[in-house]
Amino acid sequence: MSGKICAEVFYEFWPWVSTIAVLSVDKFTGFFDWLFARAERLKVLDVRNYVMNSFLILYIILPALFVVYIYLSVIALHLYRWHRGQLLNVVRRDDTPLRKFVNVICYCWSVHARLWHSYEVIGFENVIKLQQQKKGLMIVYYHGALPLDVYYLNSWSHVNHSIPLRPVVDHFMFKVPGFRLLLDAFGALWGPRSRLEEVLREGEIVIVSPGGVREAMHSKHYQQIWGKRDGFAKVAEAAQVPIVPMFTENVRQAFDFPNRFKGEIMRRLYEYTRLPLSLLFGGFPVKLKTYIGEPIDTIGKSVDEIRTEAQYAIEDLIKKHQHYRNDWWKGLLFSLKQRFVN
Repeated sequence: MSGKICAEVFYEFWPWVSTIAVLSVDKFTGFFDWLFARAERLKVLDVRNYVMNSFLILYIILPALFVVYIYLSVIALHLYRWHRGQLLNVVRRDDTPLRKFVNVICYCWSVHARLWHSYEVIGFENVIKLQQQKKGLMIVYYHGALPLDVYYLNSWSHVNHSIPLRPVVDHFMFKVPGFRLLLDAFGALWGPRSRLEEVLREGEIVIVSPGGVREAMHSKHYQQIWGKRDGFAKVAEAAQVPIVPMFTENVRQAFDFPNRFKGEIMRRLYEYTRLPLSLLFGGFPVKLKTYIGEPIDTIGKSVDEIRTEAQYAIEDLIKKHQHYRNDWWKGLLFSLKQRFVN
């Protein structure tokens, strides 16, 4: 057992150990100073600037821009609350000033999605038909490194169809500074099951990822990581509402975690802390296209049957619409080509 653990540690951390070893050798010998100076004299490559700029762009600047955009929405809501003196419940009330203000924020997010990702939604008529029948429904989706497709779909739905979606989020999100106000304004939920059942019976739309943060941080090649989770199926079965599968093409080409941070050691760290302790990179302007599948009826089915059908439906969407799911770099180049050439 100890040998297996040592092998896992070596596999996951040898790049960092080897890098520290090389830098330590350089510290005492000055080898890289000599090599880089020679490369610069020969005008081959400014290696230091190349490495530093690449790291800054991929791991700091682009992810930070997305976080800044989220916090601009948070700040706007705080300014509104300070001005109005209270935050109203606007999830279903079109006549409130805050609902109109939320629509303005949604419009800004929709513009961002369209300009940066040429965002599209395919199959939303499946949701509209159920809403016209005054039926609640549950959208079940594959969780990318960031759920930016949920942000975009919610905003797109608000702007184009005046249909709000109520995302189910991990409880720790309500503890992120400033986020509670944003989550409350958009009707986000975190449980318990009885509350989700009540919302669905009222005819609202709940959007949930069974994989959650675990899938976001550790999924490789668009693999679904549900474990034994079936709470969503129990809720849908109890509320007697259909499940609609969803997948967004290229969502992991936009943002992702390095594969080296998806191994067993980091997985155990997450299971112990329940915190997303990892290093995010991305922010690429790739083509994003959300696919909404056919509704799955839950009446007369067991929880296991509902769970299995939902998982198979999402896997089917991934197989049909995700190009190069097993090669991240080819997928990135193809998604950029989709965005700027096609």
